[in-house]
Amino acid sequence: MILKSEKKMKEDIQGTWQRNFQGRNPFFTSCGADTLYYSEYWIFDGDNLYTTFQYGGVVNCDRGTRDSTYVDGIDTAVVSKFKIDTRILDAFLKFQIISGTNDSVITFPDKWEFVTLDNDVLYLATDEPVSNSVLQLEFYKIK
Repeated sequence: MILKSEKKMKEDIQGTWQRNFQGRNPFFTSCGADTLYYSEYWIFDGDNLYTTFQYGGVVNCDRGTRDSTYVDGIDTAVVSKFKIDTRILDAFLKFQIISGTNDSVITFPDKWEFVTLDNDVLYLATDEPVSNSVLQLEFYKIK
């Protein structure tokens, strides 16, 4: 992240990133009685971030931002503006939440440090406010 410009990093982050759960199958149990397996995507479009969960089929569960349809199996959880703040030796991704964190299940820190950002990998870290530990997320670019 050394000496990358905000403009270049903003260009590099645009697109759809799928969260890598390192071989685990992520699931929700708070959506009815069934266990819902999902894929998590962060979609950077212009100055906005859309965090979505894609389920294996149609569900009647809505987390975070209210969705207009459940038929597509995609649940938009968080919508946010984002900004990249670069320093000489590090860079930060800062969010201004628009909607979606009123759900007590979703905790969304508003400042992340870039560990890696290249053509294929986005790796972020932040202080996790609930457990007072470090939260690290890794994504790979799909488009």
